[in-house]
Amino acid sequence: FRAVAVAGVLPGPARSAPAKRLIEDMRSWGVPRSSEFYDVMMRAMTRKQGYQQAADIFEELQRDQVAPTSDSAACLVTSLVEVGDVDGALGLFKTLAPEQFKPSIRVYMFLLKALHSATRGADALMLLQDARRRGVVVDALCFNMVLGTLLKSGRGLEAAEMYVEARDSGAPGAVDCVSLNTAMIGLVRARHPERAAGLIEEAVLAGSFEVNLRTYRLLADIVDKSAPKYRAAIMEALKKMQGRSAAACEALLQAAMSKLARMQFTDDSTATGSEGEDSVQG
Repeated sequence: FRAVAVAGVLPGPARSAPAKRLIEDMRSWGVPRSSEFYDVMMRAMTRKQGYQQAADIFEELQRDQVAPTSDSAACLVTSLVEVGDVDGALGLFKTLAPEQFKPSIRVYMFLLKALHSATRGADALMLLQDARRRGVVVDALCFNMVLGTLLKSGRGLEAAEMYVEARDSGAPGAVDCVSLNTAMIGLVRARHPERAAGLIEEAVLAGSFEVNLRTYRLLADIVDKSAPKYRAAIMEALKKMQGRSAAACEALLQAAMSKLARMQFTDDSTATGSEGEDSVQG
């Protein structure tokens, strides 16, 4: 029946009707349908982009009360996402225990991309927690997708806090330059540019990963949105970063420092003028 499932039932485009008829015939003839049988069916349907058909086959698996394997469940996740049933795909993670379903990081990434497109930050965070609960090693690419979805959902401050937690965990490859950029953008949007300056300073001094040109371009936003009371601290952070990066990055750093110096001069002039007026009035 394995050969029939792959060769006889699925010539050309994937079709669920012949496959379901085969399953009905097997039921009527008393032929067992194993988890391996359903694995073959699910993979064949998914491979031929018969996503709705794969979902239909999974229903037959449940009807037979066959325990799904990780492969079958992974095919179902892909199929449900492809047909637009993201909630159905998420539900599978909630109903199948870790010992039943341990998806690959690729399966998580596939679903996370759909959640990012739908701006579903809370669900992306839940999926990240699920991966860790199942013992799946989360790489920086997957982690960054979660951070980006949180940022897109208006939860940039939370994304920044997650970056710091992952960075401080010491796990190799837990964060990278993209993680840093997302965290900095989140802090600037949350009106904490001084904290964003602290993040880039720490990253440059630590040298755990390469800080790229895009990161240095964010310095302009940090300076523009800085409050007068934090400008001295931001300037100190920028000074510590000098001479540690490529020429293009250094140029952006110097431009940010020059603009910040002019803003500080204006702050001082305004403060001096206000003191003078107070003296005259006195």
